[in-house]
Amino acid sequence: SSSPSTTTTTTSTASTASTSTTSTSTSSTSTLPTSLLADNNEDDENPTASLHKQNNNTNDFKYMPYKRKVRPPRLGGEKKGLFATRTPHRPFPVGLSLAAIHKIEGSTIIFKGVDLIDGTPVLDIKPYIPQYDALPTAITPPWIDQPPSLVSIQFTDECIAQLKKYEKQMKHFEKWEGMRDTIEQILLSDIRSIQRKKASHAHEMFGFKLDEFNVQCILVAEGIISVLHIEPNSSYEKRQETGNT
Repeated sequence: SSSPSTTTTTTSTASTASTSTTSTSTSSTSTLPTSLLADNNEDDENPTASLHKQNNNTNDFKYMPYKRKVRPPRLGGEKKGLFATRTPHRPFPVGLSLAAIHKIEGSTIIFKGVDLIDGTPVLDIKPYIPQYDALPTAITPPWIDQPPSLVSIQFTDECIAQLKKYEKQMKHFEKWEGMRDTIEQILLSDIRSIQRKKASHAHEMFGFKLDEFNVQCILVAEGIISVLHIEPNSSYEKRQETGNT
């Protein structure tokens, strides 16, 4: 049987897509602070505004800088309004993610398929209700359907062997194939910034952490990445300390 779905409210993740809102009524009106919307005649190359927040114990105000326009990863540097994207750099760093309940152990709920960075605090959980949360006729901006710049992910024989070897050590995957598929999804999403993409070149090594492991990759050619090997984070960190890279 399929797992029940929920909507979790979290701090923002790194994904970029269109914004969406839900309401318990048929229509509603939202009012945003003027500082979030008004054009204060600043240079468009650096459209920075400040949101002031009152301290809970005093009348002092704190300034929280953010940019009203951002560059979504797949647009090659083109700017979009902050509220038209899912950039994590927001005046209110709260995000939403659709998740499936994998299992419940005592007072702990374990999710799967959730779009969260490890360590992200979950602020709230709500049930997914198709009548309110699904909108088949919704219209999204054309740029959201822009194809990613990475089109092919390859796994070396060594990497596949390591995935199989470490299967029982995986904390969040029951089978090694699940981790392989997740690695591919992460890389194909290609959330690199435009600056990072411009600086990238063929045969450049890079890596990231997933589950309890470090994943090492190489940009083989334009649009093609090869996953070279994985190893436990502890082993990778030890090699870094000794300079044995």
